[in-house]
Amino acid sequence: METRSALGVWRRFAGASLGRRRGGFTLLELIVVLALVGLVAVLAVPNLERLYEGFTRKAEQGRMLNRIAGLGREAMLHGRAYAVYGTGDDGDETGAGRKVAGYEPYDLEIPTGWEVSLDRPLLVRANGVCLGATLTLVHRGVSAARVVLQAPYCRVDADA
Repeated sequence: METRSALGVWRRFAGASLGRRRGGFTLLELIVVLALVGLVAVLAVPNLERLYEGFTRKAEQGRMLNRIAGLGREAMLHGRAYAVYGTGDDGDETGAGRKVAGYEPYDLEIPTGWEVSLDRPLLVRANGVCLGATLTLVHRGVSAARVVLQAPYCRVDADA
């Protein structure tokens, strides 16, 4: 019968594990990985914010242009002639000081931070015919788009 001492078993067990590593990560490895993830996050978050703001700006711009493009249909449905005036002109958003006889001022519901300027009031007759205008959209002081609204349907064509 072979007897083993507890010390001999421990030495054999400890000696066998010295040459190979057990599974898992060391604390240093975890700290390095967390530092790298933090660095990537710090660099990526501002770019993601700019990307989100860009998508939001394009979506708002598209909604405003779609609203203008559907103005003829809305005029026909309600049997009213509409006049659209730009914003930012003497602080007058409804164009009350520049009313065109026979045309009802139309509110475009412009989102916060946007301004709309027109070369002349955009007139849409009750039969849906748009008389056309050139429209400039400005977002927070920076020109976002300049479009020509073509008669007779107020189709949006980008101005080169």
